[in-house]
Amino acid sequence: MRCGPRGRTSRWAPAMISPVSRPEASSLARQVSLSRPGAVAFRPCVCSGAATAAALGPGAQAGFTLIEMLLVAAIIAIVTAVVAPMMGRSMRGQRLRIAARTAAMAGRYARTMAILQQQDMVVRIDVARANVSVGPADWNGAGQEPPEAAGLGQTSGVEVAVSGAEAGSALFEGPEPETLPPSASGHAGAVLSRSLEGVAVRQIEFLDDTTERHADGVVSIPYRCNGTCRPYRIELADDMGEAVVVEVDALGGSRLERAR
Repeated sequence: MRCGPRGRTSRWAPAMISPVSRPEASSLARQVSLSRPGAVAFRPCVCSGAATAAALGPGAQAGFTLIEMLLVAAIIAIVTAVVAPMMGRSMRGQRLRIAARTAAMAGRYARTMAILQQQDMVVRIDVARANVSVGPADWNGAGQEPPEAAGLGQTSGVEVAVSGAEAGSALFEGPEPETLPPSASGHAGAVLSRSLEGVAVRQIEFLDDTTERHADGVVSIPYRCNGTCRPYRIELADDMGEAVVVEVDALGGSRLERAR
């Protein structure tokens, strides 16, 4: 209490209230509720795990409320529903891009080998098996060992890459494989053989005056020793209907784009 000018206590001065700890406040509230039947006891509201641990004592551990757990579960469910379909589409698109790059790189590889060895090469595409192979022009692709295959195999590690300009649109941006080493799979006697996994070859069309189209069988694409070839277009598609076109001009430059 505050004193007046002559040392008397002023009746209008507010009384000083000493601080009361939480256990004492709870005890006082219980006493009030017991002494007055109509009174409602005050109960402190605890809203978080940290406050609960502080109220229970130093040895207590903080926990999560039911609302917090439900909120976290809802966030996880929303993120899963949004991200899972995107990941599936990305994986399917990746297989299609790899197959298109492989087809383009096979043509570039055949052109490079034809120039280095000064002999005509051929790219053979098995439409039914979705397989692309490279060998000499006089190799029939039916299991016959091609002439001078050993000499070609020694130089088959030449680095061949499709430049960014030849790769086409930004749809196919990404790291390009630097080499195409020979493979034992596919056609016997081939200098290089690759399977276009996860995709199908819809058709192969030549873009010269003949305008040939092939939807089955084995198609041979010649590459001459001067670096030229028959211009052609390969259409690849996955099981979801997405399609990509690999277009190669007469000078061997390749371009990749989505099929319209």
